Amino acid sequence: MKSIILALFLFFGLKGNAQLVFENNKPNNNTPKFIVNTVDNTTQFYSKVGGVVKLFYNWNKVPQLFDDTDRTNRYKMTMVENDKIAKRTFEIQYSLYRETQVYMGYIKQTIDFHDSRPTKVIEDYFTLKK
Repeated sequence: MKSIILALFLFFGLKGNAQLVFENNKPNNNTPKFIVNTVDNTTQFYSKVGGVVKLFYNWNKVPQLFDDTDRTNRYKMTMVENDKIAKRTFEIQYSLYRETQVYMGYIKQTIDFHDSRPTKVIEDYFTLKK
C-alpha cells in the first residue's frame, strides 16, 4: 500500500514540473511566451500576430542541461528555421537557481534576411509563470 501511494505521489509530483511556461518580462513584446514540456519533449515558441498570441514554432526538442555549477542548472538549445524570407536562429536558454527555486529564461533570435536587409538580432528575457 505504501509503495502504491509513493508511486502515485512521484507520478503527480514529476508531472507538475513537466511543463514550464515562461512569460516575457515586457508584457507588450512580440514574443510573449515560450513553453518547455519535458514529458512530450517539445518546446513551443509563441508570437503576436496582429495583436493575437499564436503558436509560431513547435519543436520536438527541449533544452539540455549544459552547466550545473554554482548552484544553478543551465539549459540550452539552438534551433534554425529557414523560410522564403529569412534564416531564423533561435538560442533558447533557461536557468534554475536551486537555492531559491527560481527559473529565468532567455531567447536570442537572429534573423538573417535573404534579401539586402541587415541582419536583425532580438533578445528577450522571461520569468516562469506562477
